[in-house]
Amino acid sequence: MAEKATKSKAQEKPATKARSTTKAKSAKSTKGAAKPKPKTKAAPKTKTIDDYMAPFPDEVRGRLQLIRMKVQEMAPDAKETISYGIPTFKLNNSYLVYFGGWKDYISLYPLPEGNPEFDAAIEPYKAAKSTARFPHKEPLPLPLIETIVRLSLAENAARRA
Repeated sequence: MAEKATKSKAQEKPATKARSTTKAKSAKSTKGAAKPKPKTKAAPKTKTIDDYMAPFPDEVRGRLQLIRMKVQEMAPDAKETISYGIPTFKLNNSYLVYFGGWKDYISLYPLPEGNPEFDAAIEPYKAAKSTARFPHKEPLPLPLIETIVRLSLAENAARRA
């Protein structure tokens, strides 16, 4: 009988100990927890390409403007908009090209697919499967940008068909 009583007390102790340990752990984890940050207003959303380019340094803004003018020249019916937070040209209710300014480069996306000659030409600038990066320290390869826009126009027309 004494054994039964001892066993039942032994069985109770670990459960009690586990509960107190759990309480102690949870108390420790909340003691040093960071306090919630006060809510701040989100930056205003950019609505136009001009608004997007305004905060950039003059040199970068000029490079962005060159890309913008090249797209406007080659696709005069394309509409300017902001999509995914970056300048976008849309044609036939579908994207044509996106471009964006960054600290060290300008990106242009998506890259057209299926042209081996273009793939070889874009290779030095390719950053991802469908992204080209043009470093600020190098001149903009305007003929290559023209090719991107021309091939993108063909892809856009094919999507429309």
